[in-house]
Amino acid sequence: MKKTLFSLGLLVSAACLHAQTVYNTTSFESDFTTTPFPEGVTLSTEQGSSSYETTENGLVITLNNLGQYKNVLTINFDTPIDLSDDATLLLKGSTETTTENQTRVRIRLGDNTGKMAPSDSQIWRTNINFAGTSSFDKQYNFATTDMQNNIDLTQITTIQIQTQDAGPLNGTVTISKIKLGSTPEPQKTYYIDDFDSDTFADDNVSFLVDGGSGYTISDGALNFTTKANPNWGQLCEFSFQNPIDISACPEMEIITTNGGFQIRLVDNTGTDTGDDSKYIVWGGGTFQFGESAIDLTKIKKIRFYDKTGGAGGEKISIDKIRLGKEEEKQPTDIAVSIKSDIRFYPSIVQNTLHIQGIENDETVSIYNVSGQQVCLSQHENGEINVSSLAKGIYLLKLSGTNTTFKFIKD
Repeated sequence: MKKTLFSLGLLVSAACLHAQTVYNTTSFESDFTTTPFPEGVTLSTEQGSSSYETTENGLVITLNNLGQYKNVLTINFDTPIDLSDDATLLLKGSTETTTENQTRVRIRLGDNTGKMAPSDSQIWRTNINFAGTSSFDKQYNFATTDMQNNIDLTQITTIQIQTQDAGPLNGTVTISKIKLGSTPEPQKTYYIDDFDSDTFADDNVSFLVDGGSGYTISDGALNFTTKANPNWGQLCEFSFQNPIDISACPEMEIITTNGGFQIRLVDNTGTDTGDDSKYIVWGGGTFQFGESAIDLTKIKKIRFYDKTGGAGGEKISIDKIRLGKEEEKQPTDIAVSIKSDIRFYPSIVQNTLHIQGIENDETVSIYNVSGQQVCLSQHENGEINVSSLAKGIYLLKLSGTNTTFKFIKD
């Protein structure tokens, strides 16, 4: 199965490089693969206990006997960020530590007066479990009453990742993306995932297993193990940073290998579809939500509840989930020859596009489906590096010809 996670926009750049770091008055975003960072952004770790380096995979932090209440990473902003419209923090990455026990860290924001949120009395409000080899993909909202703690959301100067539990903690933590605040994006209209990749490809989506358990995405399925739950206890949830409008197609399709549980949709007001026997999953099916008392134009969560309750330890595998209408698939074998002796391959590409039968001085232009030019360059020995392009469909043109070649960046 081909994993498909559609969005309404493509990240583009005129130089074939996506924006790796953004810092302005309303947001900070980085995949940490470039250095130096913009003027006014500095990073630090706990002196003597950890160090960091930028790599192609992100920011790799080496932990050396890091103990309780030590700073795994601090990001400082010389110019404060105004988060009054969107105080959401997205954090993605992975850990490889020497301990298999739960070693939690908390995420804190600080304003220009030195106040931090959450406070020490609320340390369990935001945490990641650093234990063994695992991945994390978390979203936090610091605007709610119990999280804000009177910090000034218009004057944020610090993001701090700090250990909560006693150490020593050794190993590495890789932060592949961090995003604080946001520029409004087009509203997503559908979500489809066949779980053919080892992570979620869209920052709009995050997944949480109730009880803080980890999860894996492998072999075309999302897998996790349940904790002890009462009858109808919550198992897990998907959440969307930007609400999803499914009013045109108020349905959900799900395929699961095992498990009997109930699904509920939750809108932006917190209203859910409630207890209804027709939303119980037994291996899979398609469920209609057109008569539900929720706002179908602003779906924020998909929740799963244990139908029978139990002692935990049940392994759940979800093979597919579709919410809303699925977009028509684009053809994948769509190479177009410009001349009989010119050949392009592959039609679905991750890093390198190969072109045979062209001169070395010919210029290659690449356009997105909106007609915007996202790359203009000379090829090198018949190869074009497209690794920095966002996933999507593109058109390629050679100088001096009106014929195009279409390819899919995976």
